[in-house]
Amino acid sequence: MTHEHSPNYFFIVLLFTLIVAGLFVLYSSSLAEGLDNFGSSTYYLFHQIGYGLLPGLLGFYIFFKLVPYQFLRKFALIFLAISLVLSLLVFVPHLGLTLRGATRWLSVGSLFSFQPAEILKFAMVFYFAAWLDGWSKKSKSSLQETVAL
Repeated sequence: MTHEHSPNYFFIVLLFTLIVAGLFVLYSSSLAEGLDNFGSSTYYLFHQIGYGLLPGLLGFYIFFKLVPYQFLRKFALIFLAISLVLSLLVFVPHLGLTLRGATRWLSVGSLFSFQPAEILKFAMVFYFAAWLDGWSKKSKSSLQETVAL
């Protein structure tokens, strides 16, 4: 069952403004290092666009079109619990990967590694959004009961 929903254009404009500002800051701060290390002042900018922005926009579009927000609300607590467990697995020997003196990565064999803290950020947003939505509905029903008396 899919529900048509219209996008929040203010949110989308704000999101793209932050993306452009972030890319500008990345470019200006990595200009010299990209030139020294790779012979191109735009190396880090294009690397971020290709490996960060484009996959992120694709994921944004897929989630917007295919995943109803009711699904996220329903499983927000489970998603939060799983992401907390993943974050704790960083401290398990042979699972946690130490890079540059910090153990923040989970290694999945030799296939790939990822930072569970990034997943935890999304899980926290989903959970608090679901929690606030439930709290808002309880407040409205409580207010309506009070007014009805």
